[in-house]
Amino acid sequence: MKVLATIAVSAAVVAADEATTVPNFGRKLGQTKTMLGHKLGMSDTDAKDALKSYGCYCYAFGSNTVGPHFNYNGEPLDELDALCKKLYRAQKCVAIDNEAGVYEKECTITNAYQWVLDANNKVSCTDPSKKNPNQCKVNMCELENDFTDKVAALFASGWTKNDNLYKWTEDEYKLNCPHFDNNNGNSSELKCCGKAAERKTYNSLVNTCCNDQISSIGSC
Repeated sequence: MKVLATIAVSAAVVAADEATTVPNFGRKLGQTKTMLGHKLGMSDTDAKDALKSYGCYCYAFGSNTVGPHFNYNGEPLDELDALCKKLYRAQKCVAIDNEAGVYEKECTITNAYQWVLDANNKVSCTDPSKKNPNQCKVNMCELENDFTDKVAALFASGWTKNDNLYKWTEDEYKLNCPHFDNNNGNSSELKCCGKAAERKTYNSLVNTCCNDQISSIGSC
């Protein structure tokens, strides 16, 4: 019998034929912390504290999604910040796909999604009981699954957070994550390159995607 974990806003536990339910909070950090907590064997509170308000890209200023503030578009400051930036760029590509009508059912990066625990107690974004899943939400879940896998591996390796990158004030953030123009283009010029969690945006006016790598136009 498979064990099914469905994320539910009420956090109630409901027994079904092949299922046992677990938490759904409807906002990204709320779901991410539950997924990460399962993988690291820690509480949701500790998992949330491991991620939030860190560096330039990790849930700064109480945000429930990864991503920069004040138009910062530079390099991440360490390994955890790099994983948050990678997730941000991949999620941005799902949003671009959504706007382009790629998905039959729409979603946004703040929407709740469903994930399940399979017979091996591993996170899966495919619920066998769902006949017509929202593929946009499935893809969002897959990105978060990849992200939490990598974050869990990072902490398991013995890596520790830098206290100097944690819980900045607005002035500290602007000092450490200054805005500069990297010619990434406006939203109408942005396209995506890569596959799954490796996807990232690029300015289609000056670059192209060649074998899942961003290259200068004419260089392929």
